[in-house]
Amino acid sequence: RYITPWWKRLPTVRERAFDLAELDLPEGWRTGRDLNERAGIEAVDLLHNRYAVVISECREDFDARLDLEQYAKQACTDLTSIVRLLNVRGPEHRKVQGLDAVQFEIEGVHEMTEIWYLVTVVLGQRAFHQIVTWAPRSAYKRKVFDEIVEGFRERPGAAAQPRSFKPEEPASAARVIGFRPGGARSSEIRAETDLQHE
Repeated sequence: RYITPWWKRLPTVRERAFDLAELDLPEGWRTGRDLNERAGIEAVDLLHNRYAVVISECREDFDARLDLEQYAKQACTDLTSIVRLLNVRGPEHRKVQGLDAVQFEIEGVHEMTEIWYLVTVVLGQRAFHQIVTWAPRSAYKRKVFDEIVEGFRERPGAAAQPRSFKPEEPASAARVIGFRPGGARSSEIRAETDLQHE
């Protein structure tokens, strides 16, 4: 198979995520589909069975006190909840295009397949960004996935201005939302949470 020399490669593919982020894809990668319903950018290297998504969440949707480490911890918790966890390495602190970031390498089993992940969480001026790359163990190459991460950029725009919220009773969210998994009616929730504070 003919491989184009690196100095003659075609321009890389650029993907955009809801005007918050963009990702320059290396040769061999293309736009993916249906990898993650929350992802604004999805990319695949089908020849090598490698995958990447970018999930961007506007910082104005979060309390101003939420920092990079807290957000990254929650992102990793969300990921590891769907795999049988074997090992986690990190966090490693680094810069991605001048922005603070942390990285984790996660080894897990999903549907009887051993999958290795490189999770990079970036604190942007506008959003929190999760760059999640993965492959089966035999196809995982850290250098390849670091190249994907280096292709990430937050798109220009006004910096987020998140607000700090006053601490409230833990039950207040249930009162506002009015329902919870399991189908309890809002009146049942109010009664239950009121009893907890008596």
